Amino acid sequence: MCDKNDLPAAIDAYNHALAIDPKYAIARSNLASAEKLLALEKRLPGVLQGEAASAADLLALADLCQRHHKRYRSAAELYAKAFAADPSAAVELGKTHRFNAARAAALAAAGKGTEADKLEEKDQTRLRQQAFDWLQVDLAVSTRLLEKNPVQVHIDVQHWQRDAALAGLRDDTELAKLPAEERAAWKQFWGEVESLAEEARARSE
Repeated sequence: MCDKNDLPAAIDAYNHALAIDPKYAIARSNLASAEKLLALEKRLPGVLQGEAASAADLLALADLCQRHHKRYRSAAELYAKAFAADPSAAVELGKTHRFNAARAAALAAAGKGTEADKLEEKDQTRLRQQAFDWLQVDLAVSTRLLEKNPVQVHIDVQHWQRDAALAGLRDDTELAKLPAEERAAWKQFWGEVESLAEEARARSE
């Protein structure tokens, strides 16, 4: 039910399930998750208007916007605030916050999500640049990781090459709509990604 964004109904359902069977572990876990999401949801308007929040909370709110509400522009803004508040948040072990941030910015720039009608051309340009900057950092990180773990690098860059969220910044038909300088920068980036993918594949064999 959480995925349908009907959090109060989900909480009621989990509480009902636990009333019937207090040992129902899945319901208890899902209840805790739904309650956490609801608490975050209540904080979202204030944080978007400038209310102080920790980097961890900003990341959680960004994920809420991106995965549950398709508010990609807001998600990108929250990710940016989280990384500014704590640069280490972008490279949290076992997480892909920076890549998720790039996906959110790319989707927003492409006019996807519930906030698409609020975007002007200058906003789209800024979001594409934000996605570019985040992906460039991830490319540099993956390049440094190549010698140590080429298999993981190959998996990661293949995902970049296939991820539908990045289609507006990768596919030729979409790139053709961009200004020449921006289009050239993206083509160079994806060329570098392809070169890294080939190198990682060769080292993995």
